Amino acid sequence: MPPSEDPAPTPMSDLRRRKLNRMFEVLDSERSGTVTEEGSLRLGRAFAEAAGSAGDARRQEQLAATAREIWREFEPSPDATGVRQLDQERFAHEIDTDLVRDPDKVIRLIGSLTNVLFGMVDRDDDGSIRKDDTIPMAVRFLDISEDEATSTWDKLDVAAQGHLNYATCLKAITEYVVSEDPQASGNWVFGHF
Repeated sequence: MPPSEDPAPTPMSDLRRRKLNRMFEVLDSERSGTVTEEGSLRLGRAFAEAAGSAGDARRQEQLAATAREIWREFEPSPDATGVRQLDQERFAHEIDTDLVRDPDKVIRLIGSLTNVLFGMVDRDDDGSIRKDDTIPMAVRFLDISEDEATSTWDKLDVAAQGHLNYATCLKAITEYVVSEDPQASGNWVFGHF
């Protein structure tokens, strides 16, 4: 989106800034200080492998297509070298601006991403993801300790059932991006923030 189309800047809350900065840290898995389409696709392939979906071409293509869709929605103009990338500040700004300008788009993209990620982790297609499968993935992809991953899971699994269904995951990820409630359980989707 060209800067001239941005609505007047609104102050981003400290809570949202911290959560979006944490999301950026997860997406910037190569620690380059930027997020790119190719980096997002590499992270998606690694996630598919860890979820046991590396051999499932259909699910891998769904994840790649969803990553490309999201990237196109937020794709920045090329920099001086011709590379399209988002630094941490621009990443947070784009999402926060779209929450004001086009919240339906943000909700739609959250749903698309949740759907494909949940499907990859729900290996037996029973409509739930289990704690024992999810904790190792959280440690690997969120760069957090097993204790923190367990604490994060416990905040999301409020009924202490040992599994989460799709609706719970969708609500949690939506809360992470949208909620201004510091007590929302979804604030912990990406671990500490």
